[in-house]
Amino acid sequence: MIFGDAHQNCRGGRVLGDAVAVVGMSCRVPGASDPDALWALLRDGISVVDEIPSARWNLDGLVAHRLTDEQRSALRHGAFLDDVEGFDAAFFGINPSEAGAMDPQQRLMLELTWAALEDARIVPEHLSGSGSGVFTGAMSDDYTTAVTYRAAMTAHTFAGTHRSLIANRVSYTLGLRGPSLV
Repeated sequence: MIFGDAHQNCRGGRVLGDAVAVVGMSCRVPGASDPDALWALLRDGISVVDEIPSARWNLDGLVAHRLTDEQRSALRHGAFLDDVEGFDAAFFGINPSEAGAMDPQQRLMLELTWAALEDARIVPEHLSGSGSGVFTGAMSDDYTTAVTYRAAMTAHTFAGTHRSLIANRVSYTLGLRGPSLV
């Protein structure tokens, strides 16, 4: 996030240039729910690769009949986040049916943005109406594929599953008026 008007980023009349100050951090990766836990994984060389949880992906039921033994073996392992479905929709003012249609990437970005602001000791409500911007990266649309595969389309599916809206979800929820880009 960039706070305030990015074009007015100066001090004492001089432009600060491309300097960036990291004032708060958060993360959720397989095996670690915060930056300290991530550092411990890295420091201690701990692998979090495990068998795919059956609730996440039933390899045998989906495509196993089309795979070689080697492919099946390779696809049985991965690194997975814990509790991707655990999301306090009411906390963010999102109704349950809309939250149910949201890609976990959107839910996680809301939670992690809030956590990073808390880490920076910034009251999120104080940013509402500001020119603060949200800039994020997102990789895949796996959830969209899964929703389409299950035919679980709802009125909220479009806004809930497009990765192009991840930053917009954060901006809208926090009332930010700056750039909002994925």
